[in-house]
Amino acid sequence: MELTTYRVRPLVNGWKVEADGADIAPTMRETKADAMHTAYSLARGTVHEIVVLDKDGKVESVFPPTNAEMDGA
Repeated sequence: MELTTYRVRPLVNGWKVEADGADIAPTMRETKADAMHTAYSLARGTVHEIVVLDKDGKVESVFPPTNAEMDGA
């Protein structure tokens, strides 16, 4: 299976969930919590990572963590 990256990013009036490597249309949500829930729901059962971006487009967090983070490196 190929890795699909789900990006959760803030908008002016909400949050956007989009997927790289998948035929899924971007989804808009009102809150970050709703957007995270949507990303996890879309990712269920696939090889994935969820990348949360801040308002400047910088990576805030990645779920699940990379192997280096899990190994304590």
